[in-house]
Amino acid sequence: MTSQMCDTVMAKLKEFLRAELPTHSEQWIENLVVPFVSFRTLANIDRATGDVLDGLDFAGVLRVAEKNWSTIAYRHGFPPRVYALIKGLQLARNANAHRSSGIVDLPWEKYDCMTVDLLFRYLDEDLQDLAA
Repeated sequence: MTSQMCDTVMAKLKEFLRAELPTHSEQWIENLVVPFVSFRTLANIDRATGDVLDGLDFAGVLRVAEKNWSTIAYRHGFPPRVYALIKGLQLARNANAHRSSGIVDLPWEKYDCMTVDLLFRYLDEDLQDLAA
């Protein structure tokens, strides 16, 4: 997964979560974000000012999406394969993060593109619904 692809996916997921999570809880930051991010990531989050999601790295955004997905999927009627796309992105992200260690040497690029394309199809439709 290229850096540009990670940035694109992260921006799209942040946009979706930014619109979605506040509709689930008034205390969405404390209830739906903070419990699912690492201690190191929490240090980057400024809960008092700015956008909380901007403090998350790619792994953090994926984790928040994954941990809140059952509620999101139920609300929007997403099929189970959309959750599999989120999990697939986590797998691809982790494989790429550890590629330099020599542990993982798989051709993820084609898989990444297909996964991102399918996920964006679902998110784009629902972002339009959330904006309406």
